[in-house]
Amino acid sequence: MNIGIVGLGLIGGSLGRVMTAKGHTVYGLDTNPSTMKKAYLVKAVSGELNIDSAKTLDMLVIAVYPRAFKKIALEYLPYLKKGAIVTDICGNKRIVLSAMKELKNSYNDIEFIGAHPMAGKEYS
Repeated sequence: MNIGIVGLGLIGGSLGRVMTAKGHTVYGLDTNPSTMKKAYLVKAVSGELNIDSAKTLDMLVIAVYPRAFKKIALEYLPYLKKGAIVTDICGNKRIVLSAMKELKNSYNDIEFIGAHPMAGKEYS
């Protein structure tokens, strides 16, 4: 698969490492240049996520703060191929799922799947 990951922090970067180890091509993007450099060094990414690589994606994983999900999704949705999956590792489900429902109206050929691994607080 061709997978894009926006946000290469602990969870996004870990997902990238696993996916590249499994033989998938991972295109990554992070606003911090040192994080991008480290992602290449630890083989969390195969290349940089940009408009050209977005056109090849089977799945886009957005691993940023929940309030940034919609903005990031809108940057890439016009370029994703029919049947691509957009998922999140953002946290707060209400914000993300609300954005997914809204975006699905305009991008009905894209599959939206909420997937953050936690709900609530770390102690509940």
